[in-house]
Amino acid sequence: MKIQDFSNVAEHFQHVKGDIKQGFEQADVIIEREYTTSNVHQGYIEPHNGTAFWSADGRPHVGVAPRAHSS
Repeated sequence: MKIQDFSNVAEHFQHVKGDIKQGFEQADVIIEREYTTSNVHQGYIEPHNGTAFWSADGRPHVGVAPRAHSS
């Protein structure tokens, strides 16, 4: 169910090089394996910034990009 007619995706592009099907057909060897790794805590890449403004009722509003999930 779509709630709104627009998306919050700023840009989408796809890069394609070559023909995958043809590559598999011409390959001398195809190796298929399944790999797993341990869970790793992600690295935050949010910029250090902040935005502040006064609302119509005279109250200040401040927004910042937190650097940790528990901020």
